[in-house]
Amino acid sequence: MPYTSQMIYKEIAGLAVLAGTPQAIWTPTAGKKFKLAGFHVGVSAACSVLFKEGAANTSINVRTGLLGINGVVHADSLPGGIVSAAADNVLKIDVTANATVHGFVWGSEE
Repeated sequence: MPYTSQMIYKEIAGLAVLAGTPQAIWTPTAGKKFKLAGFHVGVSAACSVLFKEGAANTSINVRTGLLGINGVVHADSLPGGIVSAAADNVLKIDVTANATVHGFVWGSEE
């Protein structure tokens, strides 16, 4: 996704995540959908990072490979972006093993 003045960045600052318990990282403006364009995240434990949305914690089919302890992964762009299934769905982050997550995600709202 090319840079626009409407690009939104959401920081993930030392967020403790228990495996299987997704934590909110982006709450879109009321009535809007998030459009995830990319991410840069690091983890404190060996695990994979998963992105989910909404109250049912539905997978948005974005998952990293297994990262090592203090591993970092970066995705410059997700082709076309990943748009939430419904307005007001919150973007969440989950892990496959308990970890502290840091970094940021970016995209837009529509």
